[in-house]
Amino acid sequence: MARQASARSRRARTRRRRTGWTIALTLAPLIALAVVTAGLLGPARTPGAEASGFDRAQRDNAALIIAAGRDLGLSVRDQTIAVMTAMGESSLQNLD
Repeated sequence: MARQASARSRRARTRRRRTGWTIALTLAPLIALAVVTAGLLGPARTPGAEASGFDRAQRDNAALIIAAGRDLGLSVRDQTIAVMTAMGESSLQNLD
């Protein structure tokens, strides 16, 4: 009985670890895009440079979302969530 519980515990730990890595590896590029677009890291980006497969219009939309969040006094975390939401909902494209 103790061995079964121990094995279940190890499997659960492994599953949690895998899930954590999956989330981290998924969110890292999105957060990096938001930070770079916001100009919080390093020198200003080169105009027209590609960022993870996003075209200029998509990067401009991300920048607008971040600027709006900054104007509202939202934290970098909140701005990142806003950009990630827009990426999931519309791929940062204007849909009108």
